Parts: sequence; C-alpha cells; structure tokens
Amino acid sequence: MRLTTKYATLCFLGLVFSVLALSLSGVAQCSEYDPHIFPTHGPWFEGWYTRIIDIQNHRSVAVINAQFISTKGVPSGYAMVAYATNDSALQVQEAFPVFETTDCSGASITKNPQLSSPPCFLTRSHNSQDCAVVMNTTAIGPSLAQSQTQFSVRINSRTTFTATMKDPVLWDKYGFGPEGIAVKVPLLGLYWYVYSLGSRVEYELRVDNMVWKGVGLAHQEKNWGDQFPSAWIWLQGVSQDQHVHFALAGGPKKLGPVEPKLWLIGYRSPSLTWNFNPQRVGAVYHDVEDPCSGNFTITAEWLNRKLVVRATAPPSSFQNCLYGPTSAGFRPLCLESFVASIDIEAYNTNLSGGEVLLEKYTLPSSALEFGGKFTCKPCSSVGKR
Repeated sequence: MRLTTKYATLCFLGLVFSVLALSLSGVAQCSEYDPHIFPTHGPWFEGWYTRIIDIQNHRSVAVINAQFISTKGVPSGYAMVAYATNDSALQVQEAFPVFETTDCSGASITKNPQLSSPPCFLTRSHNSQDCAVVMNTTAIGPSLAQSQTQFSVRINSRTTFTATMKDPVLWDKYGFGPEGIAVKVPLLGLYWYVYSLGSRVEYELRVDNMVWKGVGLAHQEKNWGDQFPSAWIWLQGVSQDQHVHFALAGGPKKLGPVEPKLWLIGYRSPSLTWNFNPQRVGAVYHDVEDPCSGNFTITAEWLNRKLVVRATAPPSSFQNCLYGPTSAGFRPLCLESFVASIDIEAYNTNLSGGEVLLEKYTLPSSALEFGGKFTCKPCSSVGKR
C-alpha cells in the first residue's frame, strides 16, 4: 500500500522525535513549570496560564501572566483575568506590565529546569497604578506533586483576584508534559507544558460590585519559545464528577519545507491514560475546524486506540480577541470560550476495521480556543504593546 505524502511526513516526524528522544533519554527529568533563563534578546516569551472551573457555582476564571523580550532586548508583559458563568460570554480584564521572575530564594534565574522536584519560583509585575500581579509557587515537599501556587492580581481599580492551589494532578509522574521527552528538543521553537490537570483551589474574584468566592479545580500550564504558531486549537475540560480530564493543543507547525499539523492530546479517566503526540509513529489524525460556528472535531488513532473528540460552544460566548505572543510582542490573536461542551468517545480497534466503544463522556464548562488563522475573523493587530 502506497503511503500518502501527509502520512509519510507524519511517520517521518514521529521517527525523528523518537530518535531524538532516545538520544536525550539521559537528560534528567524535570518540572518545566519552573521558569527558564530569560534571554537578553528575542524574540522569546514565557507565560503561565491557569484556568479554574468552579463546578458548584457554574463559573470559570482564568489568569495569564507572561513576559516577552524583543530582538532589540526590550522587555514587555501581559496580564489577564478572564471570567464567565456557564451561560455568559467571556469577560476580560487586561494590562501590560513588565515582570520580574526569581527562584524561591529570591535569586535570579541562572539555569533552566533540570531537577525532578516540585516547582518553586516567584514572578511579579513591577508595581504601577493600573496593575499588580504576584504568582508565588512554593515547594511543600520533595516530590513533583508537592507544591502550592498562590495568586494575587489587581488590574486597574476594578478587578482583584486571589487564589491558592494545591494537590496538583500531574500530567506525568516523572515531570514530563504533553510533548514528553520532545520538550528537550531545541529545534521546535515553541513548547507547551501542562503541570496540573486539576489542582484543588480556593479563589476570590472581585470586579466592581461583583464578588465571586468558591472552590474548584485549577488547570495549570505554561508556554515558552519564540512565538505562537500561525494557527492553533486549544481545548481543556473536566467532567462534572471531576474524574475525567482532557487537554489538547495543536495546529500547523513550520518544520523546514513542510508545515504539517501536529497534535498534543491527553485524556485521563479512571480506566484510561492516553497520550497522542508526534512520537506516536503511525498515528493518524482527522480534524475539522469551524470557528464561525464554534465547532471543532478531531479523531486520533494510534495502534489499537481511537479517540473521537467533538467540541462546541455558542459563537456569542467568544471574546474577540485575546492577546498572544508574536515575534513583535503581544498582539490580539485568539478567540476563547469557557462554556464549550466536549464529547469524548474512546474505542479499541482491530486490524480488520472493527472497533469497540470503551467509554464516552461529556465535559461541560470547557474551554475552546481558536487562534491565529483559525479564528472566524482576523484579529486586529491594533496597538503596539
């Protein structure tokens, strides 16, 4: 049987990542949630994203703190608090402070993460009248899962947010994230790391006269690299009983003369722990993006595993547009909804084409993000930050 060009490209990329993984197998396991060395010149960025799902009160809150440095060595930053109820559009409060990041002793970051220990660092904005952000992650024990993260955020005079997160649900007990050992491959240019799929959290959000207090689960992740891709999809959700976790990111990635779609997918249930990434040699993906209708579907198949994912959100629930990192700094890049519904079906398959449904779940109050060229309408790049 003759392989299609697309399939052959994916197989080749899988082999490349596998060989690189083997060559890097001696690299110490680590928590990439810790900060990396901030270069003197870019473009380069590093940012932390945290999303809280308050199932009891039907609410979601997210916070971003990110920093960027230009080719000329000029730093800039981005801070955001976003929130929504299960039947409302996303509301956003934003500011553009400059951040300073240190290790847990207060010293400057002089080496990249390289120990299999819990993350421990402090990042804070330079105080100004319109913004004050502090993210403090401390180790409370020797293992990767023994950490606590605290947020204190003020944006303008209207918005304050505080939260304490503990007991993280690790993507991987060894400290790796969706990319696995490929996180150590320097040629990728952009990295996505999920530290926790659902930490326990207590939070408080105040916007004008609105006060939200509650408990829930916090998804904790970060990105770093030169810039976001030309187009992407991001999905995240938790089941109502809090036993099923799901996260996905992917889209076209420029790799030399080719630009294949690469997908990173994690599905966790009481009975299944499935990962799909470029190291899965022979994996096949079928995806359909329909941002104007708020729909995204993907089928991922590898060996005897098949995962079917359908995500949908009302078009009115998206806030156009949120900021993301480009080679020139933070610009409006993406649409996001916190009221998406994700339907997931997991199958066992066989060589004769048969399949058996293992389980299916629906994850309400999920996040669905269309970025770059995958947005319904191009995001305006008005204003230089």
